Amino acid sequence: MTRLTEPWSHQDVVFAADRLDGVTIELGIFGHCAFANISFKGAELRDCHFIDCIFVGCYFRKTLISGCKFDGCRFIDCDFPKTRVQRSSFAFPRFSGCFISFEEMRPNLPSEPGLRVIAANELAREAQAAGETNDARLYRIAALRAHEKHLWAGFRASTSWYKERYDVLARLRSGAAWLASQVNRLVWGNGERGVVLLGNFLLLTFAVFPLVFYLLRDNLSTPRGSLTAADYLLLSIDNMTARSGFSGISLLSTSTRAATAFEVAMGLVAMGLFVTILFRRITRWR
Repeated sequence: MTRLTEPWSHQDVVFAADRLDGVTIELGIFGHCAFANISFKGAELRDCHFIDCIFVGCYFRKTLISGCKFDGCRFIDCDFPKTRVQRSSFAFPRFSGCFISFEEMRPNLPSEPGLRVIAANELAREAQAAGETNDARLYRIAALRAHEKHLWAGFRASTSWYKERYDVLARLRSGAAWLASQVNRLVWGNGERGVVLLGNFLLLTFAVFPLVFYLLRDNLSTPRGSLTAADYLLLSIDNMTARSGFSGISLLSTSTRAATAFEVAMGLVAMGLFVTILFRRITRWR
């Protein structure tokens, strides 16, 4: 084992049980090195390049990481309280028992869609394990958006990399997957944003279907006589809650029955998606 001192250039070295509090490490290059139980409290890592390195039990409290590159590095049981990460990149990272907050990492996630998916998924898993559900959700959403960008780039074959690897069939599959993801996103926020599903549910229940039934009003009847705006709304709510019949409105044509059947189906699908979101969150809390 070697103490971490200048010059900041090392290969295949193990550094352990050291305190580098307040130290500035600048223009360092470390390849296949291991850092174990080292305190970087208040230290500054500037324009350093870490290649296939491993950090175990390291302490990064108030550490500034600026302009650094971490290629294929692993972080195991490290602590990142109030760590500042600026203009840095993390390619193929592995995190275990630790993570960096989403707001700090967001500008530093890889710009390449495929690499961004890997980094975001790693951090999402560890944030969830640490009980930081909001950070975990934001990382998952970032991974989903990066995957969509990857699919769209594959469909368009926008760069030489995609042109070399995507034939016509692969491009069509990417386009179909991208379209499916967009629909998924619009319907229920890819299962990560229940508020999107709730908004769509309320829009259909209180605006879209009441308008449909207003347009079909000549084929509806009620014992009370003429129909009012409240009746169209009540019928829509009745349908969205599995057509229990509490609205008391009769359907007199095939068109109104078809609209009702479609709305009932939409309500059942929405309820199923609500249950799915709830189940996902409960299982992630465990």
